[in-house]
Amino acid sequence: MDEEKYKNELDKELRKSSFIKFFPFIGKKYKSIFPKIMILGESHYIDPNIPEEEITEELLEEWNSDKYSTRYVFLDEYFPGIRENGTHPYQHIRCYRYTAAMITGKDYHKSDYIWDYLSFYNFFQINVGKGSKGKEYINERSIENSRRAYFDAINILKPELVIAWGNSRLYYEWIPQDDCQNIDDNIWLYKYKFLPDTTIWHTPHPSQGFSYEWFNKEFLRILKCLNLDISKMYED
Repeated sequence: MDEEKYKNELDKELRKSSFIKFFPFIGKKYKSIFPKIMILGESHYIDPNIPEEEITEELLEEWNSDKYSTRYVFLDEYFPGIRENGTHPYQHIRCYRYTAAMITGKDYHKSDYIWDYLSFYNFFQINVGKGSKGKEYINERSIENSRRAYFDAINILKPELVIAWGNSRLYYEWIPQDDCQNIDDNIWLYKYKFLPDTTIWHTPHPSQGFSYEWFNKEFLRILKCLNLDISKMYED
């Protein structure tokens, strides 16, 4: 395996965190762009086909030590899987493509390039369960450690805007809502008083029932509200 392709110049800073276990995907133009946008996913999961009797503490520890799993999705599955006609064989990739299309306002099959300018980070720093529905490994400790990792990631990646996938449990239970300043009471848009340069916006999870056309209009409205210009991101 060519480990060089998974490395990023910010890895040195990420390693300083005692809580970040899964390194974020960082687009190759992310560091030089303004404003920076970080997409926040929710979870990692272990293979649902592993028999229950084989799941041991050692196995979970092994699965939770892969610092590059988020990058594998992009570098081994997402980008290489795009076909000449713009389609993709993997259904789970639609979450990333819906998000890209929401940001660009362009077609679903013509927005993949925007990830060169974005970062992506998952909130939970453990595998939370078996398969995409599993949540059996979440506990108070994993939530607290993931919160600390989340703030470490923001301090390292320094995004002006975080677009969080989820406005139910991710918002109400897992991401802390203390010491926040609401920017728009009609939507999930706020910032922490101790992170004045970063605004967080929660959208529904884009895995299903997500209209990127509608959310693009909302996204542009939010950018105007925050006085952020992303026109340079369209230079593909």
